[in-house]
Amino acid sequence: MDLYNQQQQQRQQAPKVEQFVPLDDSASDASFSLCGVTLSPLSASSYSPMPSQNYGGPSSSMMPQQPLHQQHPVAQDQSSGASFALPTSDVEAFQAMSFGDQPPLYMPVDLPGQPMPHQAASSCYSPPPPSVASAVSSDATGGGAGASASASSAASVSGGARRAKQREDKFCGVCGDKALGFNFDAVSCESCKAFFRRNAAKGVEALKCPYEGNCRIDVSNRRFCKRCRLRKCFDVGMKKEYILTEEEKTEKRKKIDQNKLLRTLETLGLLPKELTPSELADREIMSESDVQELTQLAEYYRQSAEVRVAERHGQRAANVDDLINFAELSVMRVIDLSKKLDEFRQLSQPDKVCLLKGGALELILLRGVISFDPDHARFLDETDTASAESDSMQGQDFLRAAGPNAGHAFFQLARTLRSNLQCDHHTLVLLLVCCLFSPDRAGLSPEGRDLVEESQVKYCMLLERLLRTRFTVSHARKVYPQLLTQLAELRGLEKDFSDLATMSNPRFVPPLMSEFLDLQEGGSGSAKHPQHRSSPL
Repeated sequence: MDLYNQQQQQRQQAPKVEQFVPLDDSASDASFSLCGVTLSPLSASSYSPMPSQNYGGPSSSMMPQQPLHQQHPVAQDQSSGASFALPTSDVEAFQAMSFGDQPPLYMPVDLPGQPMPHQAASSCYSPPPPSVASAVSSDATGGGAGASASASSAASVSGGARRAKQREDKFCGVCGDKALGFNFDAVSCESCKAFFRRNAAKGVEALKCPYEGNCRIDVSNRRFCKRCRLRKCFDVGMKKEYILTEEEKTEKRKKIDQNKLLRTLETLGLLPKELTPSELADREIMSESDVQELTQLAEYYRQSAEVRVAERHGQRAANVDDLINFAELSVMRVIDLSKKLDEFRQLSQPDKVCLLKGGALELILLRGVISFDPDHARFLDETDTASAESDSMQGQDFLRAAGPNAGHAFFQLARTLRSNLQCDHHTLVLLLVCCLFSPDRAGLSPEGRDLVEESQVKYCMLLERLLRTRFTVSHARKVYPQLLTQLAELRGLEKDFSDLATMSNPRFVPPLMSEFLDLQEGGSGSAKHPQHRSSPL
């Protein structure tokens, strides 16, 4: 008994510490988390040894000051380290954690900068029951990882949103108003942009400050002092050298439009790609209106190529009659193309017939050049590349049906236009239209002749501008007269193919071809008196 009293006196004389003391070493790690905080039944300052009370038996080293149900457990926030008393509801939940009739163990609370008692007595550690330990460990591990991942994700999203907002929200360096971007090499609002354009050339010294020369410029008072506002414009980096004159603005817009036009020409295949500035300087780029008209003309030709006649899949041109039957499709498509042209629609009906009948063979031959594939020596159907093999006429069939003179003459024309003069699709279509509007056709009225001549000049000039865009100016000057010469060469081929028409049997020739070639029993093949024939126009 003397030994017990001596121990109690030593404990009373020992200095108190603001730290929770465990009942024994086995309770060192009995702390647990509830709602994100560490819980402990008592603090060191809330109890004192009382020898008269004995709850734990002779082995107990410390006794509570009052019954457990009257004690309020103390909680500590893990993030801040602050201790606080739990409310009554949490006290009841905490007391429910007692095992059997034994009071709950005193649990340590983390104090910043001080080691935990259980860290010094780890050898005496007694873990809680497995079920509770596994549940606590699972919650702590999973919850901690999830919370960490959520916090990291939230920080990443907020950081990205903040950077996006910084990019979006720009403020004028002069007055602080909302800005859309850089003006004269500095971020500024539209108001300060216009102000700087009007006053930058005057200079700061030319303006006067009505106050002390050190005005504060913001959105509300930026109009009060021009001198201080202009000085601040220069201070934030705005440069008067960036202000364009009206002539410079016009030149800039012209360059932008020209670059846009060049990209369009490259897309259409009318201009080689990746030209150097020196090569581009040797060309005369056609205008945007010319490109639109040329594109519309190519679209008309494409639509006319969709005109179909009776299917002849796999049919071969064995003789002149078969060749004329093949030519019927070309005539139908030429008529469809002609009716889409504004200049042609302005003509009278007799003048339309004169143009088509007078140039029927020339137009058929030019269409043959457009559809001719020199690499495989065959005529392709322009409407469907997938059926080109079945709808095509082989060059050997054409040569056998047309005869050696007319056949070789046509192949020579095709090689000259496609290979020697490097005519592309747009060039050949323009050449076809120029051939259609020939003012020397027989039977044209005086009014019709003048309109046809104007139309031919228009399309010939468009052809020349196209050549000056595709080639250098010097090369275009050589190619253009050669193309016009080929139109004259077509007149010579017309005679050879007209002789073939007289050799055909009119009874096996379609009515349309019979009318256009003026074929009839005993006919001579001449195109006389077109007004007595019915017309598909």
